[in-house]
Amino acid sequence: RWLGAPGQTAFIAKWELGRHAEPQDAASAAAPVAEEATAASGISLDELGHRLAEKSEREGMADLVAAYLAQEFVAAALLLVRKEKAIGWRGIADRQMVAGFEQLRIDLSQPSMLRTAASSKGVVIGTPTQQPGDRQLFRALGVDSPAYVLVAPVMLAGRLVGLICIDNRGADLSGRVKDLQRLADLLAAGLEILILKNKLALL
Repeated sequence: RWLGAPGQTAFIAKWELGRHAEPQDAASAAAPVAEEATAASGISLDELGHRLAEKSEREGMADLVAAYLAQEFVAAALLLVRKEKAIGWRGIADRQMVAGFEQLRIDLSQPSMLRTAASSKGVVIGTPTQQPGDRQLFRALGVDSPAYVLVAPVMLAGRLVGLICIDNRGADLSGRVKDLQRLADLLAAGLEILILKNKLALL
C-alpha cells in the first residue's frame, strides 16, 4: 500500500535521483567495494538479500551488489535509469571496479540491448547490437564487445529504476537467467525497504 499511495511515484522519483546528482568517484568507491567484496565472498543470493535489507543508504547497496557481481561474473554493469538515460552506477571488468564508470550516460531512446530490456521490462539474453548504446557501454567497461550478455531490469513499484548487465566472456549464460532476475528483484526489494525507512523518518 505504501508504494501505491497517491504521490508515491513522485516520492520515488525524487528520492532515487536526488542522491545521484553528484556521482561517487572511483577513488571514494574503491574502498567500500573492497570491504563489500570480502563481505560478499561466497554468499548465496538469499544472504545477499538479507544484507541488502540491512543497508542504510543506497550507495552501500550498490557496493554490495557490485562485489557480488565481481564474485560471479568476469564483467558486469549496474546502471540507474533516469528520464530515458542509463547512468553508470558500478562497473566491473576482470572482476575489478572500473574507474570513472559513474560518468557513463546512455540514451535509452536509441536502439540497444539496454533499451530492449528497459522497454520489455524483462530479462534479455543474446548478442549485443552494434548500435552506439551497446558500444558505449562496453567501451566504458574497457572490454571488447562480448558475444553473449544478459540484461535484467530493476523494477520498483512498476517503475524502471535500474539495469544490470553481465558478461562472462563467452561462457553460456542461459543457466544464470533466474539468478540475474532474482538479483534484480532483491535489489529492488532493498531499495523499496530503504525508501520506506526514509519515508518513516519523515513522519
